[in-house]
Amino acid sequence: MNQETIEKRLNQGLNLSALMLNALGGQSELSLSGFENPDRGVLNHLMRFLNSKGIFHEQSTIKILHEILNDSGPNNSFMNQLRIFDTFSEADFMTYLNGLEDSFAGKSAQVVWINRVKLRKVGIRGYDISLYVLLSRLSFTCGLISDKELTRRVLHILPIAVSQFSDWQEYNDNVILGNHYTTPTLQLDSMEILPSNNLYAAWHRMMQQEGTLVHPFKF
Repeated sequence: MNQETIEKRLNQGLNLSALMLNALGGQSELSLSGFENPDRGVLNHLMRFLNSKGIFHEQSTIKILHEILNDSGPNNSFMNQLRIFDTFSEADFMTYLNGLEDSFAGKSAQVVWINRVKLRKVGIRGYDISLYVLLSRLSFTCGLISDKELTRRVLHILPIAVSQFSDWQEYNDNVILGNHYTTPTLQLDSMEILPSNNLYAAWHRMMQQEGTLVHPFKF
């Protein structure tokens, strides 16, 4: 593989985290870190975000990335719920939902139920992939992994994304849905995703910046 091809694929791979990075305040989607010359305040903010995901040092970085790569991340929980709901009737699901005391658990269950047919095969794997690339990039930015390690991981995950999604619209829709499934503060409105979802807003900002309805980067 020549250098030009590597750079093209690396840029495509970095864009797998574009929505999450944009929502987090990244300044450059295509630089390795996504943050140009971050100051101490920015680094502290990013490190707090990594801490919230269980990342504190190099060893925990490798552990968390390994879990997500091997489908032990949020998608695993989504798919386990989906398999249970496959045996439910509408009445069974409503009984189950009414028995939940936790509002977040109820909201997440509804996200699975609504999308159980559409996402039976892929689940929210796009969300996992986006999170994997984002955490890799932020871990590099905070000095937990090297640029070579980041590049290796991004180039490795890209063909996995390509094998499961046909285009950026399908992929980013999956990322937004996964974000809604995993974020306690987001609620459902008439069983639909709220436009106030920060990743939904980031997606529209990106489209407006490009002046097109389709993000320009192609798999």
